[in-house]
Amino acid sequence: MTNIRVLVADDEPAVLNVITSMLARAGYEVTAVPSATEALDRLRYAPCRYDMVLTDHGMPGMTGMQLIERVRQEQPDLPILLYTGWGDNLLEQTPPGLRPHAVLTKPIRQRDLLAAVANALRDFGRPRPD
Repeated sequence: MTNIRVLVADDEPAVLNVITSMLARAGYEVTAVPSATEALDRLRYAPCRYDMVLTDHGMPGMTGMQLIERVRQEQPDLPILLYTGWGDNLLEQTPPGLRPHAVLTKPIRQRDLLAAVANALRDFGRPRPD
């Protein structure tokens, strides 16, 4: 089995647990963190550890879009998905090079999440779990 390692950042424990469970059931190895700051720290500490990042947008301290901007500066080829309860109009003012691969709207359905993850992995040339 191919271990695809996904880093998930969300400040809401219930949402973090649901996303983590959906991904784990599909065969992904998931690391869940409660903030964008901690996600960025983990990516900086072990830049090759993760194959993908999923982040909520609305978090205190650093938003998901701010996390994406910082990650893109250091790891431009890392697939990143953003999810939000605010709709997908976040991309209107975002330069193309700083955009997430996809934006999912809460509540997230498992099939939509798994399809977005699979598409991003395919588009970035990364394998999927067996």
